[in-house]
This record gives sequence, structure tokens and C-alpha cells, in this order.
Amino acid sequence: MIYSWAPSLDVELFFEDRTYTLGDTIHVRVALNAKRDVTVRHGRVDLVYEVRWVAPETVHRPMGRLSRPGPGGQIMNSYALRFPTKKMVEHKHSYILGSTGFLERTHLEAHTDGGYNVQITIHKDDPPYAFIKGASITWSLVAMFDVAWAIDVKLSRGLKVAFTPTGA
Repeated sequence: MIYSWAPSLDVELFFEDRTYTLGDTIHVRVALNAKRDVTVRHGRVDLVYEVRWVAPETVHRPMGRLSRPGPGGQIMNSYALRFPTKKMVEHKHSYILGSTGFLERTHLEAHTDGGYNVQITIHKDDPPYAFIKGASITWSLVAMFDVAWAIDVKLSRGLKVAFTPTGA
């Protein structure tokens, strides 16, 4: 049950403002200030990757039926591949590509300041859907705190990551 809808923590993220590349480690300083007595159940920082693109909607169109035996001997009908329509559809996918937990069940008294140093490494592999031409890609660091008896606290900061997808 939530007893207070007012945020109980002030949170700030500090990290070097530069362009990172795949395989780099991001050194993050998480600063906390408790506005009142509060118990934090868990704190973490996530590396979030989001990709968006617009593409034509596709549908299955039968190009004649080809019957073939399937598992168990029943007859399966095969259809052609998907075909694009005139309708455009926005695709949006978000992934957590790294996460670091740094705070477990801690009681903070009112007006207490705290700081935590964490590291998140960006994987060397291409992120999902990075190969799609014209895709809009954003990266961010997101600090999340599970606060007992109050609204959880979340803070997001944009991050610059440069890479060239394999095969591009």
C-alpha cells in the first residue's frame, strides 16, 4: 500500500558527457537525498536501448495452396510470404541491455545525502534491430528505486552511443 504519492527521494545521475562505443564501460555516480525518513528496498541503474522505425504493414496472401504432410501425418496448407500493404505502422522496441543493482534494503533518515558509484558495460554485440535503415535509436541510463510505503522513484538521462551495425 502506498502512503505517500510525493517522491521521497531526490536522485541525480552523474557520468562523463561523451560519446560512448560498444564495449565501453560507463562510470556512474548516483546521488541521493532523502526528503523524509524512507526505506529503499532496492536501487539499480539500467542501460536502456530503444529503437523506432516506420514500415509498411504486411499480410499473408495465399499464392495457391500447397498441401504437405505435417507432424502426426495431418495435411498442412502452405502460403506465400508476407506482402506489404499501403498502411504504415510504427514499430517501437525497448530493451534493458545492462543493469547494476547497488542498494539493498536501506533506511535513510530525512535530509540524508548518499552517493553510490556503479559501472555498466555496453555489450560489444550489435543491439537488436540496429540493422534497420532509417531507425531512430536512443540510449539512456535509468535509475530506479523501490521505496517502501511510497511511490517508486525513477530518473532517466540520455546517453550518446555511436556504432556501425555489422554488415552496414
